[in-house]
Amino acid sequence: MGLYKTYSPYLKNTKLLKIYTMKKNIFLAMLILIHLSIGAQENSNTDKQSTIKPTKNDFTVGVNFGRGSFISSGMSILDYDRNVSGEASTSTIDVNHNNLTNMIGAEGRYFLTNNIALTLSGGLKFSSTPASVSIPAVIDNVSNATILPAYNSVVSDKRLDVSYSLGALYFFNTKNERLMPYLGVSAAFQHATRTLFDPTVLSDGSVRDLGNRNLEIFGIGAQAVAGVDYYLTNSMYLGFSIKPLTFTSVNNSKYPAPGMYARKINNYTIASFVQPMLSFGFKL
Repeated sequence: MGLYKTYSPYLKNTKLLKIYTMKKNIFLAMLILIHLSIGAQENSNTDKQSTIKPTKNDFTVGVNFGRGSFISSGMSILDYDRNVSGEASTSTIDVNHNNLTNMIGAEGRYFLTNNIALTLSGGLKFSSTPASVSIPAVIDNVSNATILPAYNSVVSDKRLDVSYSLGALYFFNTKNERLMPYLGVSAAFQHATRTLFDPTVLSDGSVRDLGNRNLEIFGIGAQAVAGVDYYLTNSMYLGFSIKPLTFTSVNNSKYPAPGMYARKINNYTIASFVQPMLSFGFKL
């Protein structure tokens, strides 16, 4: 009993030392495991980040939002007095109004290298309304009451709108693997047609149209493009772009009837820092 009392403090200190040493080793082992885990995670993230950006032979597709590039002015062929209209078709550029919630078309990109991509964007619209002749009303000769109402004619209306752009972009490298600023050029092409025919026969026996009224519009342009894409995930990006410089030439030809002389109108537009556009797309 006396021997235990004599050596008990030493035994207790030895046990405490062993427990302390064990805890220390466990703590050091945990630190090593955490360090290895963080290192592995950083390497994994680095590998993932290195594959976020599109590389050579990759494709991306997206939709564009902004002011549409379809030509919509100068579409009238005849005015209210049945004269051939002299209204010109102009570029769709509007320096006062823009709508970034309006989807205006799709865009595809093919990466020739890690930094250079070919682009094709645009859209089209076609609509057709067949003609239908008018039907006169049936009137009671005695009471002058309408037995059957008249049916107005349906004007034949065919419309085609096409807008495409082919270009090339150069993407700059940045420290942020998700950020892709770029500069580029593009060639724009717009085409529109209108074919109208009113089959109405007037009360004096005359007709509204002798044949189809036709409208043809061709537009070409050259543009400088500047923008930036930010990859939200490994395959999804959000982008913004603007045109620092753009030139557009639009030719309008109006034919009031078959075989008649066409009214030809030309328009040229030069603009700078216009057509802001948002884009949302995916890497395939």
